[in-house]
Parts: sequence; C-alpha cells; structure tokens
Amino acid sequence: MKQIIKISLVAMAVFGITACGSSNKSENSATISPAATDNQANAQPVNPNQGSTNNTKPSQPTIANRNVETDSNGVEWRNRTLTENSITGSYKTLKVVSNFLDDNTCTGYCVQGGNWIITPLSAENDHVIIDFKELGNKDGKPYFGVHQGTLSDPTIQGHSDVSGTKVRKTEIDYLFVNQPNTTYGILHDGNTADLFYQGLYAGKPYPQNVIEFVVQNNRNEYLNELKGQATYQGELLAVTRTERASGEPDTIPSKPFVDGTVTLTADFGGSKNFLAADSSVKGEIHSNTLGKISLSETAVHKLANAFEGKAFAGDFTGEYSGLFTGPKLDDAVGRVNLENKEAKAGEMKEYHAVFGGTKQ
Repeated sequence: MKQIIKISLVAMAVFGITACGSSNKSENSATISPAATDNQANAQPVNPNQGSTNNTKPSQPTIANRNVETDSNGVEWRNRTLTENSITGSYKTLKVVSNFLDDNTCTGYCVQGGNWIITPLSAENDHVIIDFKELGNKDGKPYFGVHQGTLSDPTIQGHSDVSGTKVRKTEIDYLFVNQPNTTYGILHDGNTADLFYQGLYAGKPYPQNVIEFVVQNNRNEYLNELKGQATYQGELLAVTRTERASGEPDTIPSKPFVDGTVTLTADFGGSKNFLAADSSVKGEIHSNTLGKISLSETAVHKLANAFEGKAFAGDFTGEYSGLFTGPKLDDAVGRVNLENKEAKAGEMKEYHAVFGGTKQ
C-alpha cells in the first residue's frame, strides 16, 4: 500500500505549488462529465439560504457581494486535473492550496490496492479537468453540500483491478462536498481511492500574490474580529480497507461513502496550551462506521492556518490534519487516517476520511 502525506505551506506556493487546483491547459483539456445525472442539468449554484424555483434563475453564491467561485483575480478555482502533470505541475493561480501532496502518482492522499500500477488515478490523465462547480450544478441538489456520481471520459488512461483481472477504465466514481470557500472529496477508479481538499490561502498580508484572505496583521496576530473560540460543523466522507490474507496483494479500498459528521472547536489567539502557538483546535467525529472518533487538541500554525494532531477510535489510532480558510476563517477542511494494527484477514484494517465544516 502506498500512503503519502505532506503539509503544504505558503512558502511552497511562492516557489511553485504542485498542489491541487486549476490547470493552465484548460483550453486544450477535456472536461470530465457525469455519465448519468438527475434533473435540473442547467441549474446554477445557489446561496445555501436561498431556494430556487422553475420560474427564477438562481444567482451565483456570494459572500459579502463577492462571487465565491473565483479568486480576487476572477479566476475560477473549484476545479482540478484528474492527475498531476509529472513535468510542469502548472496552474492558473498560486492561491489554491491543499495540505497534502504526493509524488505525481495521484492528486491527493492516495490509498492504492491490488497489483496494477497504471490505474486512472496514477496514469497520465492531467489532460482531464474535473469541474466541481459544474458537477455541483447538475444533480439538482443544494450547491453547497454533498454530490455523488460517476464521471466518464473515453480519453482516460489506466486500468482497474477486479478480482485480479486487468480491466480498462474510463469512469471514475466521485463523492465531494462544496462549501463556500472549499471543496473536499474522494475519487475512486476501481483500484485506488484519492482523497483531497482544496481552497484559497488565508494568512497575513504577505506575500500578496498568494494570500487571498487577510486574517492576520503584520505582527502575525489574528484580526480582532477573528479572535476567540469558533465552532465548525460539517460532513465526513470515507473509504475503508480490510486486512489482506497472508501472501495476497493489498485489498482494494471501498467505494467512497458519507459516514457521519464532524465538529471542530478552535481558539484563535487565546490558547495557552502550546508554547509555539497561541491558537488551537480539537474535535469529535461521529462516524457511522467507527462510532466516536476523538481529535486531540493541537496547535493551529498561522502559516496557512494549518493543524495536525492525533486521532483515535477504539482499536483504531492515527492522526488528522487540515486548515482554516475564508474571509473570516469561515471554512475548515481536513482528513483523518486511522489503522487497526491488530486486524486479522478480512477485518477492517484502515479507515481514511476527509471532512469539512463551516463556522456556526
């Protein structure tokens, strides 16, 4: 099994982010589209507090009269390539950030199974663009919320591993959530699960070509209106994998599914529990699969407003990480990775999830 996790900070953006985001090659790229969708295929995104009717065209979602589908330069950010370009890794904007990267085999945190290496999420499929704005408009569900379906593109390269049989694959199962300032989700190609999240950088006013939302002053202090405690609540999306039998290849991760809810409690600027940071976060996940998952208190680092700490649920132990973003740190996104080291063949061995929440 291949598992690769890295923390992405603002400095990485300055020197050329290889994180998830918008591709420079969009004019020459194929856009992946759902194989089958519900009604209202032409619906536009709507404000989460605003309904829509057949007689009224919904407006673009906005925050303080700003279109949240674009950065301050007018560039749409709610999209990504199916796989990274192994040579250039170029993007339209450096303001898109993810906290976990890899070595160009996938676009996020990957859980690979079976014997096949050339699967769609590890092959050269950087010509395929996944547009989460478009997909969020096509299933008739609230734009800010959960979206699930199948993406189809005949140009996808790679195979799946079905009972040890190599099968050409041109479809990807997806499950994702759009929040006002972030998108997070899981892609599954029949052999590999790719967990990801993305949003726009929030930080202090420098460097201005990277920071989208200014939430700290030049003295590295949170703005007065952001100081204090804040609670975030949202959805949990997961995949699992069972322990393999002795001598057998890695089992294939399950298809992604909605598995419960998450609550995070942050203290911006007032925490006294960490010597190197004045901010912290802790939380609890209510998982339909594992029950209560505890997220231990950990420091929030102001560079990228990122965090990383320990997580546990019964016999499962591991860690979680994520970041806060938005004009007033309105969104939180992250992932949790748990393992039962005592699992026997056929029992659940690994639990991988991405989560998000909005400030309450």
